[in-house]
Amino acid sequence: MTDSAFRAIVAAVVIAAGAIAYSNSLGNDWVWDDVSSVLLHDHVKDPASWPKLFTEDQHAFVGRQGNFYRPLVALSFGIDFAIAHGGVPAPGPGAPANPVPDVDPALFHVTSTLWHLAAALGLLAIMAIMRAPRFVQAIVPLLYVVHPLHTEAVTYISGRADQMAGAFMFWGVAVALLPLKGPWRALSAAGAMLLGACAVLSKESGAMFPVLLLLVAGTAVLMAPMAQRRSRARELAPAVIGGFAVLAGYIAVRVLWLNFGSDSTPPEGGLTQRIVETGQSLALYAKLMVVPTHLHMERTLDWVPASLSVVGWALIGALAIGIAMAIRKGEHRIALGLAWFVATWFPISGLIPLNAPMAEHWLYVPMTGLLWALFEALHKATPQPGQRALVGVLALVATVVFIGMTLERNRDWADNETLFRATLRENPRSLRVHYNLAVTYETQLNEPTAAIRHFERVIELYAEQKERAGNPALLWPEELEAHLSLGNLYLELGRVNEAGRNFSAAARGAGDPQFAPITATAAFGLARCMVETGDPMGALQQIQQALRIRPDLAPAVRRLLAGRLPAVYS
Repeated sequence: MTDSAFRAIVAAVVIAAGAIAYSNSLGNDWVWDDVSSVLLHDHVKDPASWPKLFTEDQHAFVGRQGNFYRPLVALSFGIDFAIAHGGVPAPGPGAPANPVPDVDPALFHVTSTLWHLAAALGLLAIMAIMRAPRFVQAIVPLLYVVHPLHTEAVTYISGRADQMAGAFMFWGVAVALLPLKGPWRALSAAGAMLLGACAVLSKESGAMFPVLLLLVAGTAVLMAPMAQRRSRARELAPAVIGGFAVLAGYIAVRVLWLNFGSDSTPPEGGLTQRIVETGQSLALYAKLMVVPTHLHMERTLDWVPASLSVVGWALIGALAIGIAMAIRKGEHRIALGLAWFVATWFPISGLIPLNAPMAEHWLYVPMTGLLWALFEALHKATPQPGQRALVGVLALVATVVFIGMTLERNRDWADNETLFRATLRENPRSLRVHYNLAVTYETQLNEPTAAIRHFERVIELYAEQKERAGNPALLWPEELEAHLSLGNLYLELGRVNEAGRNFSAAARGAGDPQFAPITATAAFGLARCMVETGDPMGALQQIQQALRIRPDLAPAVRRLLAGRLPAVYS
């Protein structure tokens, strides 16, 4: 069989396996940040505003900043929305300023799956150009495309950034490696630079493109015959230099022009704590890559034994030794795979402060290098055809198992309630997930009792945080907002006293400017309670306090007092 025919068959199998693995994700609903990334994003929904996507934070329309500059991802959402929704109708009289359109997310899931397939095929292209054994070319992209760890990036629509950045990085490297001559060589370098720019405009991790290209290009030079190494280095140098030039330009733009700032800050902790957490997270990552069970969002290391860090750092030592030994023995592709993992893992290792200690989707690019190195080593260790056949059979069994696990994991993303409940089964102490599930019950499913249960749990978890910090006066916006929601829910159920207690708790931030809107809303809530209990003067005092901060509450005040206290109010 010719190489081109072999690669065509492998590509077809990879596409089929990936399509099967994610086939049951097409009926999943919008979850988590999908609504803010697509349905509430006015510029995503309006093709005339698509150029603005290149000048703003990805969450520009939800009242918070994440400093996520991912314009190509937002643009891809805009294209999907335009096709799925057929344009945005002008809102009629009295319509909300930012309506949530009723759009079927099926097309978005199809597009996300296609980006994932593109990334797997880009990996296959790199391996083919680097002359990896057919045994390796057949297995690695196949296991990669069906691995359950990637569901957080593929099934979750807002996770598309990982796939797009990965696909652009892999294809950028492949284009740079093409053995072209003359003007085609310059075109290849330009194409690699363009794809590298697309990678970094898809996700911040795309900034690792020139580093990855340098590693692969350096390996390609070492693998060339001695007499051709210098010419091969000259061929690849423009693309590598261009990749770093793109990175420098991106950094300049982000620092000088498009530094949006972020409402979230990395967890507090010194270098010692980060070193411990780096080892812990790597040990857990290693387990998840081999045995991808108990997958969930919102991973923390709060209850992970510190001793596990020793395992992680031992793995780091093993990786360093493995790279050195592979280089010494001339096993360049094994060294490349291990270095690929280390280089792309380092930014998410925890040594650099991030807003979370670990996340499954962060392994989207690093895993490829480790898989490549593993099966290159297995190919070397199994010289007999029978031995390789056994490894191949085991890989196919793993593929089938992984497809089943991915299909099962896709069900967790069916809707917000299912996702949040699945996450809490694995991480029952997640504040954010309890809060999100409570909001889902309150605003979407109209289940006030369930909403109250999870808002109460949020308050309990914040109380535990204060106790651990030894500072009972600490306040968080989400804590006060949970009290506001509890006040509204209890009031709707006629439990006025409990509602009043929660509105009073929400007003504890009075005097702090950052809590002013919450304070005003809490004061209005207390006024509602006082109206119910027959305390008109107390209600008016609370109303005056609320209106001083939020004059926009005046219509709600009129509705509250209409027919109840007309003489006093007038």
